[in-house]
Amino acid sequence: MTTQYRTVYADPPWPGDWWSHGPRRGRQAIASRYTLMSIESIEALAVYDLAAEDANLFLWVPPK
Repeated sequence: MTTQYRTVYADPPWPGDWWSHGPRRGRQAIASRYTLMSIESIEALAVYDLAAEDANLFLWVPPK
């Protein structure tokens, strides 16, 4: 039986250049630590398998 969580915090490695507008040092740090995922890959994450039916999802999204 998989544990069902009532609260899920998610910070997926979004694709795009939204992070490239910050300081150069910040861009390099992000690029060196994360492999970015496509939107399709993020959508395919097994959140439903982990979340309880009445779970709260806190999802970090990049600015436009």
